[in-house]
Amino acid sequence: MKAGTKEGIVNAVSNLKRALDCEMDMFFESINMKRILDKNNLGFEKKTRFLADIGMFPIQSINKLNWMRNKMEHEYKTPEIADLNAYYEIVWSAVKIIDLYLELLYINGAIWFVLHYGDREYYLTMEHDVEECGFIFEIADLTKDKERKKRLVNIKLGSKSEICNYTIAFNLYLFSIQYFDYGNGNLYRNKLRKLMASESL
Repeated sequence: MKAGTKEGIVNAVSNLKRALDCEMDMFFESINMKRILDKNNLGFEKKTRFLADIGMFPIQSINKLNWMRNKMEHEYKTPEIADLNAYYEIVWSAVKIIDLYLELLYINGAIWFVLHYGDREYYLTMEHDVEECGFIFEIADLTKDKERKKRLVNIKLGSKSEICNYTIAFNLYLFSIQYFDYGNGNLYRNKLRKLMASESL
């Protein structure tokens, strides 16, 4: 089958779609989430939206990916070579990013650090509980001359109704690894404020 023929282009689109579907399924299986997605019949666009919501991709990239996929799949026209090339680049980038995040999740189980906020000092621990498909957060106020207080938050994903809090927890866990490891406390606090302003755990 020659490259550039109608059959070749259609086959390339089909293979790219399968490659991305397979990569996403592998990611969701590795975090013990695929069973919940399958149970609730959450399709391709819901899966890609979740990846954007946890901070893996800009939502603009996800929207473009879904738009191109739907255009090539539902308009029953042979895609232009330029569209196919753009789709290939987006899918290739998505696969590489998912692979990197899988490695990041694999090497980071529980993370902990001290965070200064105004005149207060907090000790935070975060753990990704893959078996229970959840996250465990513990926050301790270490401020001097203050009564030491602890708060434990355990967030699990057991049904579709719990996906909102699970998404926020996942987002918090990922950007905590990314930003705080770089030693940029101000950037981390700004990101934390934005997350807490949009949703609450």
